[in-house]
Amino acid sequence: MRRRARVVKAAAAVLMTFGVVLAGGSAAAADERPKPPTMHMVDAAVEGCEAPCAPDESGVVTVRFAPPSPGPDIPQSATPAIRVQADGAGFHPYAPNQTGDLWVYKFRICADNGPEPYPCVYQRLTDLRGTESFTVQVSYAWDCDPITAECRGLSQVSDPSNAVVPVQR
Repeated sequence: MRRRARVVKAAAAVLMTFGVVLAGGSAAAADERPKPPTMHMVDAAVEGCEAPCAPDESGVVTVRFAPPSPGPDIPQSATPAIRVQADGAGFHPYAPNQTGDLWVYKFRICADNGPEPYPCVYQRLTDLRGTESFTVQVSYAWDCDPITAECRGLSQVSDPSNAVVPVQR
């Protein structure tokens, strides 16, 4: 039980840190933090409905991108926080795969909350239709205390990757 509590607190620390990094803090503080290299979006595809998917249809958008690299000024052990955007609006993935040569994230296309365990409400963007332009960004946190949720190291958010519009599968 204690181990699980520490894991939950560590995850909360990373999410909290990512929120602070996205907010940007003061301009002076942002300039002092290292900035990760820009990521590379490989491709995106729509399955399950014909894009642009109608509000009553369901489907999945799959995006693939090269794994992030912290660059020379960020420790290799730093924890990455990924942000995928569709037409500039960020949302959450429901099925991340962070292994192998490419990272794969999948997003549901649906007009309502959908069935559990991954309803669309978790994406924060419920009107995804499969014709959006996708980009990806990353930030890093390191030397984080799982109890106090404070990190000694925080990076800036990388510049957005190249934009990719999904193709139909």
